[in-house]
Amino acid sequence: MAGVAFTRDEVVLCAYAARFNGDDFGGVEAIHSLTGRSQISIHLKILNFAAMLDEKGVARESDVSTLSGLPKGKQGRKTNWDIVSKLVGLSRIEHLAECRRVLERQAALPGELPAGAPFIEGAARQVLVNRYERDPGARRACIAHYGPACVVCGFSFAAVYGPLAEGFIHVHHLSSLAEIGGAYVVDPVADLRPVCPNCHAVIHLGGVTRKIEDVKQLVGQRHRAEPVVSPDAGRFSGLPHQDDS
Repeated sequence: MAGVAFTRDEVVLCAYAARFNGDDFGGVEAIHSLTGRSQISIHLKILNFAAMLDEKGVARESDVSTLSGLPKGKQGRKTNWDIVSKLVGLSRIEHLAECRRVLERQAALPGELPAGAPFIEGAARQVLVNRYERDPGARRACIAHYGPACVVCGFSFAAVYGPLAEGFIHVHHLSSLAEIGGAYVVDPVADLRPVCPNCHAVIHLGGVTRKIEDVKQLVGQRHRAEPVVSPDAGRFSGLPHQDDS
């Protein structure tokens, strides 16, 4: 993506990494997921922002080094300042919330609940299950442990769509809303499972949270009964087509 300007969403995340700590939202890897820009370019942008903020006298909490390059005593870095200048007035919590909104929009798919939040939630605020399912760090840990194939039907995006979809999968939280109370810390291995969008929709169909084993039984019954009527449904979920042998 050489020569391609950074998007506003990329700037929001890079500016946070320069001001605070990019690990709060997934770091350079999360920024890379937005457009596929090289991680080296992202890292340089963060260093550039750090230098610009220092020159502007904006306090930073990060230990990011500044990007050198201007002659000693010279100032003038204003890269993306029209966006960054509006972000420096945000607190750490406010800026992080904006970063999470950026990542939520990027990861959103039709039919999913709008969500996304940190690992820890307090009792005083309403929690959607998908908040845990969409946390970048929790997702990565879950997929790293179980792999990117659906634990219900076995569907793998990479097997069907190739390298473009390598590693893509939904992540499902095993507990229902009623079971989540008080302060809560999600365990990506114990509490989350990778599932394809079709199985994920069935798990939450009707506003309930079905058990993984129950949906597995439904899939098994379909395998033993008539072939799937809709070719598209079979292709998407990993169920057999009518003409499959």
